[in-house]
Amino acid sequence: MDASRNSDPPDAWRTIENPVEGVQLTFLQTAQETAGARIVLRMVVAPGGGVNPEVHTKFPESYEVLEGALAFELGGSPIRLAPGTTLSAPPGTLHGLRNDTGSPVTVRVTATPGNLAERGLRAYFGLCRDGLVSRAGMPKNPFVGAIILNETGTYFPPLPVWISRVLFAALAAIGRRMGGEKILARYLEPPSQPSG
Repeated sequence: MDASRNSDPPDAWRTIENPVEGVQLTFLQTAQETAGARIVLRMVVAPGGGVNPEVHTKFPESYEVLEGALAFELGGSPIRLAPGTTLSAPPGTLHGLRNDTGSPVTVRVTATPGNLAERGLRAYFGLCRDGLVSRAGMPKNPFVGAIILNETGTYFPPLPVWISRVLFAALAAIGRRMGGEKILARYLEPPSQPSG
């Protein structure tokens, strides 16, 4: 069996889980279904779960809380999001979220364009699911992690974006030479359909 191919059941392609951060994503619209225009997700954040503050330089994200209440950070400012509340994180804006309640929180997330966001999410959640990240959520292989981050334009504080961009580009180039894209490929291909 080719380890670079995705052998997950087909329904695992629609819903992915990140056990490290306590987040489940269901693709309501994939990049393929929208010709790359966007992805639309239903995000369920477990109690205590969330996404650490990050910056995307290549795509905006919008959030609409459907159920529960969410602690959100946008541009360094804390915001409490209640059901029906919407919020956008433009490219280059620091943002993160945390479920500080005792119940799951459901959020609709849209990212445009969808191709980069979907590739990044699928690769990162796959690494998390397979135990290839630390407890803090950082990929154990920094070169593989840098490929994802460089491609999606995702950066984390406290490093300034321009330093992160240079660093991740260099690490990603090394990661590609080391075969890192082959490691990520299994998370980016739809599962094989059983022949019948």
